[in-house]
Amino acid sequence: MNNIINKIRSIKEDLGAKLLILTHHYQRKEIVDLDDYKGDSFGLSQTAVADDTARFIVFCGVHFMAESAEILSQSHQTVQLPDMFKINPENLLQTLENIGRTNVVHVSESIKADAKIALDRMLALVS
Repeated sequence: MNNIINKIRSIKEDLGAKLLILTHHYQRKEIVDLDDYKGDSFGLSQTAVADDTARFIVFCGVHFMAESAEILSQSHQTVQLPDMFKINPENLLQTLENIGRTNVVHVSESIKADAKIALDRMLALVS
């Protein structure tokens, strides 16, 4: 296990600020220990898109959370979701070793546009 953790840390170091690992509160301790941010669904999506330097966003959570991050993401960002049914260090390492190529979350442009309109309306109500 330590070898896998060390490989993940090495990839994080190599990619630096281009990589952002987000974990939901309920993830396993060994995953949370490797994240850049831990939080709730929407808060993590907001954190991801506020980070202009992040190119690769790895979302350790459930699919709708990663889709939310993808909807809010900037054009230079790729959102990836490790297999949500087995998020563990091995699975996270596999995702990181294939960064930008596998487990990429896709949301159609029309859905993104509709979601952004709805989000803007919601935010206007709470401001």
